[in-house]
Amino acid sequence: MMGLLWFVLGILVGAAAAWYWRGREVAARGAEIHASWEQKYKHLQAEVGRADAEHEETKERLRLAEKRLRELEAELAARSRPASPQPTAEDEAQARWEDEGGAGSSAGIADDLTRVRGIGPKIAQKLAALGITSLHQLARLSPEEIARIDGALAFRGRIHREKWVEQARDLLRG
Repeated sequence: MMGLLWFVLGILVGAAAAWYWRGREVAARGAEIHASWEQKYKHLQAEVGRADAEHEETKERLRLAEKRLRELEAELAARSRPASPQPTAEDEAQARWEDEGGAGSSAGIADDLTRVRGIGPKIAQKLAALGITSLHQLARLSPEEIARIDGALAFRGRIHREKWVEQARDLLRG
């Protein structure tokens, strides 16, 4: 019986030792796995930091590129504007007359554009917003300017139909 007791005690001590050594092995393996994952986590954090920095740099380059694009578009628009036509002798005489205080001069006095048939107070205000405040300006409108005003005010040819330019010239002649 004593042998059986020692046998059972040996099995119990052996099982306890095996359980202890197995627990240490599992804990060591768990620590290795944890350390591995911790290292991967730190590596990924560094990668995310680098990606964020590159993203910010890319956004800044994009902002600068968009700014440069706007500058180039403005320069292109400035270059593509038609050159203003050379003043004629009549234009120069009219400018001298205005400088001497003629009707519609640049002395800050605007003409009453409602004297032209077809131009009421509201249209006169709209024309003033477009920079047309004198009969002289109205009389000197080029076809391009007429088209611009026609489009801006959605007149669909009204300036030509009502002969605003001719009426303004007649009014200037007296």
